[in-house]
Amino acid sequence: MLWFLGLASACGPAFGAVTVKPVPFDPAHLTTPHTAILGVNLILGATVDLGGSADSFTFSWNFGDGSAPTAPAAVTNPFNISASHVYSTGTAGVTTWTAVVTVTDVTNPATFTGNYLIALQANNLQSRVNIAIDNGLWYLHTAMWRNNDAATGTPWGGWDSNSGAGVCTGTFACRPAAALDATNVQAMLVSGHLETGPSVDPYTDDVKRAIQRLFFFMEAYPVRSRTVAYNPALGATRCSNGNLPTGYLTNAQSCSGGATLINENAGATSCTAPPCAITFDGNGNGQMVFQVNDSYTL
Repeated sequence: MLWFLGLASACGPAFGAVTVKPVPFDPAHLTTPHTAILGVNLILGATVDLGGSADSFTFSWNFGDGSAPTAPAAVTNPFNISASHVYSTGTAGVTTWTAVVTVTDVTNPATFTGNYLIALQANNLQSRVNIAIDNGLWYLHTAMWRNNDAATGTPWGGWDSNSGAGVCTGTFACRPAAALDATNVQAMLVSGHLETGPSVDPYTDDVKRAIQRLFFFMEAYPVRSRTVAYNPALGATRCSNGNLPTGYLTNAQSCSGGATLINENAGATSCTAPPCAITFDGNGNGQMVFQVNDSYTL
């Protein structure tokens, strides 16, 4: 799988290895291609590890479909050397492309490349889901803030704006709540991007940082056993516009302004005679994991 690693020219500069890291569709199977649909804009995500070099670098993409490569652009953010492209010809289920991103050291001439594999698929629900996941995870990656924990020096990052945070740039991914770090990193985890994943996966570093950040907010906290009534078929988390529905947790709950109701599980059958009881601290040990140092209180 050497195609996925950055490749240096024979006479490279004397610093840490430069590695180009295109995002893999499946980090457990690096040769699995990303999905393309004719006429649909794709975001080809990639990062580059410059190995600590202070040289000047540029990057360019060749999309592999006969279109002209992009003009070299300065690497100003190694965490984002992405490009967008629309594939317009090919046969679904047959046509594949290898897009190549090339990073060039212009101070001490050398080139480094990484491959982004793409397969053309029919325009169906699964294909659209694949592209949506690709685009959504890349959005989280680019929005994430990154720095080091001042107390330990450990790299961390997230999408919150609490103590020790950096600047989160995603309008739809950033909030003053550490719980959002858990939500966003879970999106990466369920797509197979793990903190123990391959180093050539840019999201491996993201997940490591986010999990480190989560532990900063966790501590054991004494609680009392408490039972609440809950009906999962009525437990709407929000309206599609982000508002709480009118008549929340009742059969009459509704959304205004053309928004639609989004339920946790509108067809739930686990609670056949609601409201059903849910007991926190079911084992009675008087402890819970509590989210501290946050703007919101549980």
